[in-house]
Amino acid sequence: MSYKFTVKNGNDLLNEKHNPQSFLIDTFLPEKGTCLYYGNYGSGKTTFVLQAIFSCMSGQNFFGRKTSKCKLFYWCGDGEQSAMERIKNYIKEVFKVPGHLIRTTTDQIDLSREDKQQLEAVITHIMDEDIVEEFIREYQINLDDHPFKQWNSKEWLSERIEGVGKGHYDYKVCTDLTLNDEPFEVETDIPYRFDRKINEFLNHKFHSNKYENLPLVIVFDTVASVNLRENELSHFLQNIKIIQQRTNSLIVLIHHIGKDPTKGARGHSSVMGAVDHHLRITKLQNCKDTGTWELERSRATQGGLKGHYKIVQKSAPFGNYGTTIIEPIDQRSDHLNNQDIKVYDLINQGITKEEFDLYILDEDISKNASRMRKSRSLNKLLSLGYIEKDDNFYMCTNKPTL
Repeated sequence: MSYKFTVKNGNDLLNEKHNPQSFLIDTFLPEKGTCLYYGNYGSGKTTFVLQAIFSCMSGQNFFGRKTSKCKLFYWCGDGEQSAMERIKNYIKEVFKVPGHLIRTTTDQIDLSREDKQQLEAVITHIMDEDIVEEFIREYQINLDDHPFKQWNSKEWLSERIEGVGKGHYDYKVCTDLTLNDEPFEVETDIPYRFDRKINEFLNHKFHSNKYENLPLVIVFDTVASVNLRENELSHFLQNIKIIQQRTNSLIVLIHHIGKDPTKGARGHSSVMGAVDHHLRITKLQNCKDTGTWELERSRATQGGLKGHYKIVQKSAPFGNYGTTIIEPIDQRSDHLNNQDIKVYDLINQGITKEEFDLYILDEDISKNASRMRKSRSLNKLLSLGYIEKDDNFYMCTNKPTL
Protein backbone atom coordinates (compact mmCIF):
# COMPACT_ATOMS: atom_id res chain seq x y z
CA MET A 1 0.00 0.00 0.00
CA SER A 2 1.36 3.42 -0.99
CA TYR A 3 0.49 6.72 0.63
CA LYS A 4 0.65 10.16 -0.95
CA PHE A 5 0.82 13.22 1.28
CA THR A 6 0.75 16.90 0.37
CA VAL A 7 3.39 18.96 2.16
CA LYS A 8 3.75 22.76 1.97
CA ASN A 9 6.46 25.02 3.27
CA GLY A 10 6.04 28.50 4.71
CA ASN A 11 6.53 30.25 1.36
CA ASP A 12 3.79 28.11 -0.19
CA LEU A 13 1.44 29.18 2.56
CA LEU A 14 2.32 32.88 2.14
CA ASN A 15 1.68 32.68 -1.62
CA GLU A 16 -1.75 31.16 -1.17
CA LYS A 17 -4.79 33.41 -1.44
CA HIS A 18 -6.20 34.21 1.97
CA ASN A 19 -9.93 33.69 2.33
CA PRO A 20 -11.29 35.31 5.48
CA GLN A 21 -13.89 33.45 7.52
CA SER A 22 -17.39 33.83 6.06
CA PHE A 23 -20.57 33.56 8.07
CA LEU A 24 -24.15 32.64 7.29
CA ILE A 25 -25.18 34.37 10.52
CA ASP A 26 -22.89 37.20 11.51
CA THR A 27 -20.29 36.09 14.13
CA PHE A 28 -22.58 33.19 15.01
CA LEU A 29 -22.82 30.50 12.30
CA PRO A 30 -19.94 29.84 9.85
CA GLU A 31 -20.47 29.25 6.16
CA LYS A 32 -18.49 25.99 6.07
CA GLY A 33 -17.42 23.31 8.53
CA THR A 34 -19.19 21.02 10.97
CA CYS A 35 -21.55 22.11 13.73
CA LEU A 36 -23.25 20.26 16.56
CA TYR A 37 -26.51 21.55 18.05
CA TYR A 38 -27.55 19.49 21.03
CA GLY A 39 -30.06 19.73 23.83
CA ASN A 40 -32.65 18.00 25.96
CA TYR A 41 -35.91 16.56 24.69
CA GLY A 42 -38.46 19.18 23.69
CA SER A 43 -35.99 22.05 23.94
CA GLY A 44 -36.64 23.16 20.35
CA LYS A 45 -33.39 21.93 18.76
CA THR A 46 -34.87 21.31 15.32
CA THR A 47 -36.92 24.50 15.44
CA PHE A 48 -33.83 26.49 16.43
CA VAL A 49 -31.68 25.06 13.61
CA LEU A 50 -34.31 25.25 10.87
CA GLN A 51 -35.36 28.77 11.83
CA ALA A 52 -31.73 29.91 11.73
CA ILE A 53 -31.29 28.46 8.22
CA PHE A 54 -34.66 29.64 6.91
CA SER A 55 -33.81 33.12 8.21
CA CYS A 56 -30.72 32.98 6.01
CA MET A 57 -32.68 31.80 2.98
CA SER A 58 -35.30 34.52 3.42
CA GLY A 59 -32.79 37.31 4.18
CA GLN A 60 -34.22 37.95 7.65
CA ASN A 61 -32.10 38.63 10.72
CA PHE A 62 -31.77 35.82 13.22
CA PHE A 63 -31.83 36.93 16.85
CA GLY A 64 -30.74 40.39 15.77
CA ARG A 65 -27.81 39.17 13.63
CA LYS A 66 -27.40 39.69 9.89
CA THR A 67 -27.69 36.64 7.66
CA SER A 68 -26.43 35.54 4.25
CA LYS A 69 -28.26 33.48 1.63
CA CYS A 70 -27.83 29.72 1.53
CA LYS A 71 -29.61 26.57 0.41
CA LEU A 72 -30.58 23.56 2.51
CA PHE A 73 -30.43 19.78 2.27
CA TYR A 74 -32.36 18.36 5.21
CA TRP A 75 -31.83 14.68 6.03
CA CYS A 76 -34.64 13.88 8.46
CA GLY A 77 -34.59 10.65 10.41
CA ASP A 78 -36.47 11.69 13.54
CA GLY A 79 -40.08 12.86 13.76
CA GLU A 80 -40.48 12.83 9.98
CA GLN A 81 -44.14 13.84 9.76
CA SER A 82 -43.94 16.85 12.05
CA ALA A 83 -40.62 17.90 10.50
CA MET A 84 -42.04 17.82 6.97
CA GLU A 85 -45.09 19.78 8.09
CA ARG A 86 -42.78 22.38 9.64
CA ILE A 87 -40.73 22.59 6.42
CA LYS A 88 -43.88 23.16 4.35
CA ASN A 89 -45.19 25.79 6.76
CA TYR A 90 -41.84 27.60 6.75
CA ILE A 91 -41.74 27.58 2.93
CA LYS A 92 -45.32 28.69 2.31
CA GLU A 93 -46.34 30.75 5.31
CA VAL A 94 -43.70 31.71 7.85
CA PHE A 95 -40.63 32.60 5.77
CA LYS A 96 -41.98 32.35 2.19
CA VAL A 97 -38.75 31.15 0.60
CA PRO A 98 -38.38 29.69 -2.93
CA GLY A 99 -38.89 25.94 -2.95
CA HIS A 100 -35.75 25.51 -5.06
CA LEU A 101 -33.63 26.30 -2.04
CA ILE A 102 -34.75 23.27 -0.04
CA ARG A 103 -34.25 19.60 -0.69
CA THR A 104 -35.11 16.94 1.85
CA THR A 105 -35.25 13.20 2.33
CA THR A 106 -36.38 10.76 4.99
CA ASP A 107 -34.40 7.82 3.56
CA GLN A 108 -32.67 5.68 6.18
CA ILE A 109 -28.86 5.54 6.24
CA ASP A 110 -26.18 4.37 8.65
CA LEU A 111 -22.97 6.39 8.55
CA SER A 112 -21.39 4.46 11.42
CA ARG A 113 -19.90 1.92 9.00
CA GLU A 114 -17.10 2.02 6.46
CA ASP A 115 -19.18 1.63 3.31
CA LYS A 116 -17.70 3.52 0.36
CA GLN A 117 -20.54 2.63 -1.98
CA GLN A 118 -23.16 4.01 0.41
CA LEU A 119 -21.04 7.09 1.09
CA GLU A 120 -20.78 7.86 -2.63
CA ALA A 121 -24.55 7.41 -2.97
CA VAL A 122 -25.16 9.82 -0.08
CA ILE A 123 -22.90 12.47 -1.61
CA THR A 124 -24.53 12.08 -5.02
CA HIS A 125 -27.95 12.26 -3.40
CA ILE A 126 -27.03 15.49 -1.62
CA MET A 127 -25.29 17.23 -4.50
CA ASP A 128 -27.90 16.67 -7.18
CA GLU A 129 -30.01 13.85 -8.45
CA ASP A 130 -29.86 12.78 -12.08
CA ILE A 131 -31.82 15.21 -14.28
CA VAL A 132 -33.93 12.37 -15.72
CA GLU A 133 -34.82 11.13 -12.22
CA GLU A 134 -35.64 14.69 -11.16
CA PHE A 135 -37.93 15.19 -14.18
CA ILE A 136 -39.70 11.86 -13.53
CA ARG A 137 -40.16 12.72 -9.86
CA GLU A 138 -41.39 16.29 -10.35
CA TYR A 139 -43.91 15.43 -13.08
CA GLN A 140 -44.76 11.90 -11.88
CA ILE A 141 -43.90 10.51 -15.28
CA ASN A 142 -45.01 6.98 -16.19
CA LEU A 143 -42.79 5.70 -18.98
CA ASP A 144 -44.88 2.54 -19.38
CA ASP A 145 -48.00 4.38 -20.51
CA HIS A 146 -47.80 2.95 -24.07
CA PRO A 147 -46.62 -0.29 -25.77
CA PHE A 148 -43.75 1.15 -27.87
CA LYS A 149 -40.54 0.19 -26.06
CA GLN A 150 -38.33 2.56 -28.06
CA TRP A 151 -40.12 5.48 -26.40
CA ASN A 152 -40.46 4.28 -22.82
CA SER A 153 -36.89 4.00 -21.55
CA LYS A 154 -34.89 6.38 -19.39
CA GLU A 155 -32.17 6.38 -22.04
CA TRP A 156 -34.66 7.68 -24.63
CA LEU A 157 -36.02 10.26 -22.15
CA SER A 158 -32.47 11.47 -21.42
CA GLU A 159 -31.84 12.01 -25.13
CA ARG A 160 -35.20 13.73 -25.48
CA ILE A 161 -34.48 16.15 -22.62
CA GLU A 162 -31.08 16.94 -24.14
CA GLY A 163 -32.63 17.46 -27.60
CA VAL A 164 -35.41 19.73 -26.33
CA GLY A 165 -32.86 21.69 -24.35
CA LYS A 166 -30.79 22.28 -27.49
CA GLY A 167 -33.86 23.27 -29.52
CA HIS A 168 -33.73 20.24 -31.82
CA TYR A 169 -37.44 19.48 -31.41
CA ASP A 170 -40.45 21.72 -31.78
CA TYR A 171 -43.59 20.04 -30.56
CA LYS A 172 -45.82 22.68 -32.20
CA VAL A 173 -45.08 21.46 -35.75
CA CYS A 174 -46.46 17.99 -34.97
CA THR A 175 -50.08 18.94 -34.29
CA ASP A 176 -51.13 18.20 -37.90
CA LEU A 177 -49.85 14.60 -37.90
CA THR A 178 -52.34 11.73 -37.78
CA LEU A 179 -52.39 8.28 -36.28
CA ASN A 180 -55.16 5.89 -37.36
CA ASP A 181 -56.82 8.82 -39.13
CA GLU A 182 -56.92 10.77 -35.88
CA PRO A 183 -54.91 13.99 -35.35
CA PHE A 184 -52.10 13.85 -32.83
CA GLU A 185 -52.54 15.94 -29.73
CA VAL A 186 -49.40 17.50 -28.29
CA GLU A 187 -49.87 15.84 -24.88
CA THR A 188 -50.69 12.36 -26.29
CA ASP A 189 -48.38 12.14 -29.30
CA ILE A 190 -46.06 9.33 -28.20
CA PRO A 191 -42.58 10.63 -29.07
CA TYR A 192 -43.57 14.24 -28.31
CA ARG A 193 -45.83 13.56 -25.34
CA PHE A 194 -43.46 14.99 -22.71
CA ASP A 195 -42.02 17.92 -24.68
CA ARG A 196 -44.27 20.58 -23.16
CA LYS A 197 -43.38 19.40 -19.66
CA ILE A 198 -39.69 19.15 -20.60
CA ASN A 199 -39.70 22.78 -21.77
CA GLU A 200 -41.39 23.86 -18.56
CA PHE A 201 -38.94 21.80 -16.51
CA LEU A 202 -35.86 23.19 -18.29
CA ASN A 203 -37.11 26.77 -17.97
CA HIS A 204 -37.62 26.17 -14.28
CA LYS A 205 -34.08 24.80 -14.01
CA PHE A 206 -32.71 27.84 -15.86
CA HIS A 207 -34.37 30.26 -13.44
CA SER A 208 -33.21 28.23 -10.45
CA ASN A 209 -29.57 28.17 -11.63
CA LYS A 210 -28.91 31.40 -9.76
CA TYR A 211 -29.38 29.44 -6.54
CA GLU A 212 -26.83 26.75 -7.42
CA ASN A 213 -23.81 28.78 -6.30
CA LEU A 214 -25.24 29.57 -2.88
CA PRO A 215 -23.53 28.02 0.16
CA LEU A 216 -24.96 24.63 1.02
CA VAL A 217 -26.08 23.64 4.52
CA ILE A 218 -26.64 19.94 5.21
CA VAL A 219 -28.64 19.06 8.33
CA PHE A 220 -28.69 15.54 9.77
CA ASP A 221 -31.60 15.29 12.22
CA THR A 222 -30.73 13.49 14.46
CA VAL A 223 -27.26 11.98 14.93
CA ALA A 224 -28.87 8.86 16.41
CA SER A 225 -30.85 8.29 13.20
CA VAL A 226 -27.77 8.24 10.94
CA ASN A 227 -25.21 6.82 13.38
CA LEU A 228 -26.44 3.53 14.82
CA ARG A 229 -23.31 3.07 16.94
CA GLU A 230 -23.23 6.20 19.06
CA ASN A 231 -20.37 4.97 21.24
CA GLU A 232 -18.17 4.15 18.22
CA LEU A 233 -17.66 7.38 16.32
CA SER A 234 -14.52 6.74 14.27
CA HIS A 235 -16.23 5.83 10.99
CA PHE A 236 -19.12 8.24 11.54
CA LEU A 237 -16.90 11.27 12.07
CA GLN A 238 -14.71 10.30 9.12
CA ASN A 239 -17.76 9.93 6.88
CA ILE A 240 -19.12 13.31 8.00
CA LYS A 241 -15.74 14.91 7.27
CA ILE A 242 -15.64 13.38 3.78
CA ILE A 243 -19.20 14.56 3.04
CA GLN A 244 -18.33 18.07 4.22
CA GLN A 245 -15.17 18.25 2.12
CA ARG A 246 -16.71 16.76 -1.01
CA THR A 247 -19.79 18.99 -0.87
CA ASN A 248 -17.85 22.07 0.36
CA SER A 249 -20.68 22.72 2.79
CA LEU A 250 -21.67 23.42 6.36
CA ILE A 251 -22.89 20.27 8.10
CA VAL A 252 -25.18 20.69 11.10
CA LEU A 253 -25.68 17.67 13.37
CA ILE A 254 -28.72 17.78 15.65
CA HIS A 255 -28.12 15.64 18.72
CA HIS A 256 -29.52 14.82 22.16
CA ILE A 257 -27.92 15.68 25.45
CA GLY A 258 -26.31 12.87 27.45
CA LYS A 259 -27.59 11.26 30.64
CA ASP A 260 -25.15 13.45 32.54
CA PRO A 261 -25.83 16.98 31.26
CA THR A 262 -22.46 18.20 32.55
CA LYS A 263 -20.67 15.95 30.04
CA GLY A 264 -22.32 17.36 26.94
CA ALA A 265 -23.91 15.48 24.05
CA ARG A 266 -24.98 11.84 24.14
CA GLY A 267 -22.59 9.10 23.04
CA HIS A 268 -18.83 9.20 22.74
CA SER A 269 -17.23 12.40 24.01
CA SER A 270 -14.97 12.72 20.94
CA VAL A 271 -17.81 14.25 18.93
CA MET A 272 -17.50 17.49 20.94
CA GLY A 273 -13.85 17.88 20.02
CA ALA A 274 -14.22 16.79 16.40
CA VAL A 275 -16.69 19.46 15.30
CA ASP A 276 -15.77 23.07 14.57
CA HIS A 277 -18.66 24.59 16.45
CA HIS A 278 -21.06 23.32 19.09
CA LEU A 279 -24.06 25.01 20.61
CA ARG A 280 -26.18 23.80 23.52
CA ILE A 281 -29.92 24.38 23.70
CA THR A 282 -31.62 23.87 27.06
CA LYS A 283 -35.25 24.08 28.06
CA LEU A 284 -35.37 25.47 31.58
CA GLN A 285 -36.86 23.44 34.40
CA ASN A 286 -40.46 24.32 35.22
CA CYS A 287 -40.57 26.61 32.18
CA LYS A 288 -42.78 25.15 29.49
CA ASP A 289 -41.90 27.46 26.61
CA THR A 290 -38.58 29.15 27.41
CA GLY A 291 -34.99 28.04 27.08
CA THR A 292 -31.37 29.10 26.82
CA TRP A 293 -28.81 28.72 24.07
CA GLU A 294 -25.05 28.93 24.42
CA LEU A 295 -22.31 28.78 21.81
CA GLU A 296 -19.89 26.72 23.88
CA ARG A 297 -17.06 26.49 21.38
CA SER A 298 -16.28 27.71 17.88
CA ARG A 299 -13.20 27.76 15.67
CA ALA A 300 -14.81 30.45 13.51
CA THR A 301 -15.70 33.03 16.12
CA GLN A 302 -15.61 33.65 19.85
CA GLY A 303 -17.30 31.14 22.11
CA GLY A 304 -19.38 32.05 25.11
CA LEU A 305 -22.19 33.76 23.20
CA LYS A 306 -25.48 33.00 24.93
CA GLY A 307 -29.05 34.08 25.11
CA HIS A 308 -32.64 33.15 25.93
CA TYR A 309 -35.55 32.26 23.72
CA LYS A 310 -39.21 31.40 23.95
CA ILE A 311 -41.13 28.88 21.85
CA VAL A 312 -44.19 30.37 20.16
CA GLN A 313 -47.05 28.51 18.49
CA LYS A 314 -48.27 29.97 15.19
CA SER A 315 -51.24 29.09 13.04
CA ALA A 316 -50.17 27.52 9.73
CA PRO A 317 -51.83 25.56 6.90
CA PHE A 318 -50.07 22.22 7.48
CA GLY A 319 -50.45 20.08 10.60
CA ASN A 320 -53.17 19.88 13.23
CA TYR A 321 -51.59 22.43 15.57
CA GLY A 322 -49.90 24.87 13.21
CA THR A 323 -46.17 25.25 13.64
CA THR A 324 -43.65 26.52 16.16
CA ILE A 325 -41.06 29.26 15.94
CA ILE A 326 -38.62 30.66 18.46
CA GLU A 327 -38.23 34.26 19.50
CA PRO A 328 -35.46 35.88 21.51
CA ILE A 329 -36.50 37.15 24.90
CA ASP A 330 -36.26 40.91 24.63
CA GLN A 331 -35.07 41.92 28.07
CA ARG A 332 -35.91 45.59 27.60
CA SER A 333 -39.56 44.76 26.86
CA ASP A 334 -40.07 42.50 29.85
CA HIS A 335 -40.97 45.44 32.17
CA LEU A 336 -39.25 44.19 35.30
CA ASN A 337 -40.23 46.32 38.26
CA ASN A 338 -38.11 47.23 41.27
CA GLN A 339 -39.47 44.25 43.21
CA ASP A 340 -38.40 41.88 40.42
CA ILE A 341 -34.91 43.40 40.30
CA LYS A 342 -34.60 43.15 44.09
CA VAL A 343 -35.47 39.44 43.95
CA TYR A 344 -33.03 38.90 41.07
CA ASP A 345 -30.20 40.66 42.92
CA LEU A 346 -30.94 38.58 46.02
CA ILE A 347 -30.76 35.31 44.06
CA ASN A 348 -27.59 36.51 42.35
CA GLN A 349 -25.89 36.38 45.75
CA GLY A 350 -26.12 32.58 45.63
CA ILE A 351 -28.31 32.02 48.68
CA THR A 352 -30.24 28.79 49.24
CA LYS A 353 -33.99 28.49 48.87
CA GLU A 354 -34.33 28.23 52.64
CA GLU A 355 -32.39 31.47 53.17
CA PHE A 356 -34.38 33.13 50.40
CA ASP A 357 -37.71 32.11 51.97
CA LEU A 358 -36.67 33.60 55.34
CA TYR A 359 -35.60 36.91 53.80
CA ILE A 360 -38.00 39.85 54.31
CA LEU A 361 -38.06 42.12 51.26
CA ASP A 362 -39.47 45.14 53.05
CA GLU A 363 -39.58 45.83 56.79
CA ASP A 364 -42.89 47.64 56.38
CA ILE A 365 -44.83 44.63 55.11
CA SER A 366 -45.84 41.35 56.72
CA LYS A 367 -44.17 38.01 56.13
CA ASN A 368 -47.19 36.80 54.13
CA ALA A 369 -47.13 39.87 51.88
CA SER A 370 -43.39 39.46 51.42
CA ARG A 371 -43.88 35.81 50.51
CA MET A 372 -46.55 36.65 47.92
CA ARG A 373 -44.41 39.36 46.30
CA LYS A 374 -41.40 37.06 46.13
CA SER A 375 -43.56 34.32 44.60
CA ARG A 376 -44.88 36.64 41.87
CA SER A 377 -41.40 37.92 41.04
CA LEU A 378 -39.94 34.39 41.04
CA ASN A 379 -42.55 33.12 38.60
CA LYS A 380 -41.98 36.12 36.36
CA LEU A 381 -38.18 35.71 36.36
CA LEU A 382 -38.49 31.97 35.74
CA SER A 383 -40.91 32.40 32.83
CA LEU A 384 -38.65 34.99 31.21
CA GLY A 385 -35.61 32.78 31.61
CA TYR A 386 -33.60 35.02 33.96
CA ILE A 387 -33.33 32.35 36.64
CA GLU A 388 -33.62 28.60 36.96
CA LYS A 389 -33.76 26.35 39.98
CA ASP A 390 -32.73 22.96 41.27
CA ASP A 391 -33.47 21.21 44.56
CA ASN A 392 -31.53 23.55 46.81
CA PHE A 393 -30.72 26.73 44.89
CA TYR A 394 -32.10 29.40 42.64
CA MET A 395 -29.59 30.35 39.97
CA CYS A 396 -29.32 33.42 37.75
CA THR A 397 -28.82 32.69 34.05
CA ASN A 398 -29.04 36.09 32.40
CA LYS A 399 -28.75 39.65 33.74
CA PRO A 400 -31.78 41.84 33.00
CA THR A 401 -31.29 45.01 31.01
CA LEU A 402 -32.74 47.89 33.00
